[in-house]
Amino acid sequence: MARSRTIILMILAAVVMLAMVIVSQIVVQSSDAPVGAVEEDTAEIPAEPEPSATTGEAGRITSDPFGMAGKSAVRRAEAAEKQRAKQAAAAAKEQKQQESSTPSVVTKTVTPAPTPGPTVTVSQAPAPAPTVTVTTSPTPEPKPSLTKEEAKYKRLVARGSSQWQGSTLRRPDGTPLPESVTRWAYLTKAAMKDLNIETANLAGVLAQVETASMGNRKASDGSGSKGLFLLRGSVFERYAPSGYEAKKYHTNAFANLWAGINYVKTVHGVGRFDAWSRGLSPGLD
Repeated sequence: MARSRTIILMILAAVVMLAMVIVSQIVVQSSDAPVGAVEEDTAEIPAEPEPSATTGEAGRITSDPFGMAGKSAVRRAEAAEKQRAKQAAAAAKEQKQQESSTPSVVTKTVTPAPTPGPTVTVSQAPAPAPTVTVTTSPTPEPKPSLTKEEAKYKRLVARGSSQWQGSTLRRPDGTPLPESVTRWAYLTKAAMKDLNIETANLAGVLAQVETASMGNRKASDGSGSKGLFLLRGSVFERYAPSGYEAKKYHTNAFANLWAGINYVKTVHGVGRFDAWSRGLSPGLD
């Protein structure tokens, strides 16, 4: 048992010695650690007593090389390890101080702004204006202003029948004329005045109208004679007022009366109207 213990202690001592050799080499190689500090820290470790020889009971000298000597080696190794740690801490502190005293350089990555591309101006052609076709009708020629006579005829042609408000109109025998005839008295009187016929013969002229058509302006005898005076077409066209010779005016009351009175005046003279008033020379022929 004692033998085994001795062998173990010897192995441990050898390991410690090997560690001490390695540590000492590391310490020597470290250039940053000051020599004085190593000596100062080493001095703090109390010196272990050297192993001494003792005299046994039998008078033999017995030595204990792995007793106190082994413990001393372990302590020196621990002291060397602490010293190495302190040196490393001191070196780190010194490096940190150097880094703090040196101004730090901040690297900032600046991304350049994109270069604007060339400005492209697109000119858009204006939309074509819609084509507007303006059709202008020819300006009608201004109608010539009517003369006083034409305006009068236009008014009388457009006029219809109207109730007679004057004295009673009688036949040559003294009997009153019917209303179907006297309703044309105003237009007959206007035609007589226009043709310079005495209006005192108004009743005699209306008596001839009664004989011819009974006062019906659309009367016709079947031979082409029409209107209040039953005038033939050729007679009406020749003696009708100017501008109203067309067939469409043949049965117009004023145009037919004016043409009939004009025909009698032109063919027979104004004396025929006096004869009508006395009941003589009836008819147009």
